[in-house]
Amino acid sequence: MYKRLFPSVEGIREQDGSFFKDLVATLNQLKHDTPNINRWASNEEEAIAKVIHAHTKANVYVELNETYTAFYNEEFNTQAIEFLKSGKTFEVIAAVNYNTGKLEGAFTKLKTKVYLTYELLSSKFTTEEQAAVILHEVGHLYTLFDFIGKIYTTNFALKDIQDVYTGEANIEKRRIVLKNIKDRADLKDLEVEELANCDNKETVSVVVLDRLKEKASSQLGCEAYDVTAFEFLADQYATKQGAGRALMTALDKLGSNSRHSATSFYFVELIKAIELTGTILIFPVIGTIFFLSLFTLIGLNRGKSRYDEIGDRLARIRMQIIQRLKDNKLPEGLRKQAREDLLLIDEKISLANNRVSFLSQLADKLFSTPRKRIKAQELQMQLEKLALNDLFIKAFDLERV
Repeated sequence: MYKRLFPSVEGIREQDGSFFKDLVATLNQLKHDTPNINRWASNEEEAIAKVIHAHTKANVYVELNETYTAFYNEEFNTQAIEFLKSGKTFEVIAAVNYNTGKLEGAFTKLKTKVYLTYELLSSKFTTEEQAAVILHEVGHLYTLFDFIGKIYTTNFALKDIQDVYTGEANIEKRRIVLKNIKDRADLKDLEVEELANCDNKETVSVVVLDRLKEKASSQLGCEAYDVTAFEFLADQYATKQGAGRALMTALDKLGSNSRHSATSFYFVELIKAIELTGTILIFPVIGTIFFLSLFTLIGLNRGKSRYDEIGDRLARIRMQIIQRLKDNKLPEGLRKQAREDLLLIDEKISLANNRVSFLSQLADKLFSTPRKRIKAQELQMQLEKLALNDLFIKAFDLERV
């Protein structure tokens, strides 16, 4: 059976927080046993990996390093490609369980790795914040497996086409296969009758694949906001595990080194404007060419960052905490914790600003692509706020008066 193939900003359902609590407890124990984290080695890596495996069933390894915190493994990429090529029948099971957040079937055998820095594990961050960042990286793992699963089901659809057009199948059998693909994948514009009468299997495969691609494209018609979806889904995963507040404070600390006060930000912008103006006045031709080249480069690259601006990112985490608050299936204690988390995150959001340079603001006004991106982003944010607005907070409070 085919799964529906269009992506979603909804992943697993709200969890009971046990994954988050177990990570925190493990980190606390490791720090108690070995306070000097620079001496942490394979035993500590295995302990963290063991907790991740227990709650996800992922065949995951943890590696400590000095440079970066990330989810990536060259070996995993090779295995994933081979996995996508291996499917022959529907007997091959590989899935992500949206209810439990765990992997199933062949996905549990693919090796992957989570990299954590010694800085993350230092005293700069609380164990709750460290656990939240680890959950963010695990969220990447979950999202990637979910995406592979969608590609895998697409491959099955294409394989069915190849089979029915290679053998002795008549037009009626072709029609049945194509209609099944259309219904299962919700491809309303797939021309079943026309394709059933087409004898070129390559043409049919291309048409179906194109329809599947269109179905998986952003309904906003703009990819810019979707570029940040990979990071947002990882944030969402951590929040659904009950780590939203800790993730927010961790992000605030991680960004504090690169963010400046409003005064220093605008002072730097003024210096850049003076330097650029001086260059144009002293070297008119070279300065003008440099300005236009820089301006064009900024315009072409606007909206290609993997991350939302810090204010928007915190706002989206806040909305996910509201989602947790409004989930009546969660125990009362977890919902009350979500309400308390919102009080802190509101304070942090009030201090976070999306500061955009003068040239970037100018590019957003003059280039059509940034203008389209901004409109799409504003629309998406408005839709998210509409679905997860503060009325749910007020309703929660009134129920407990």
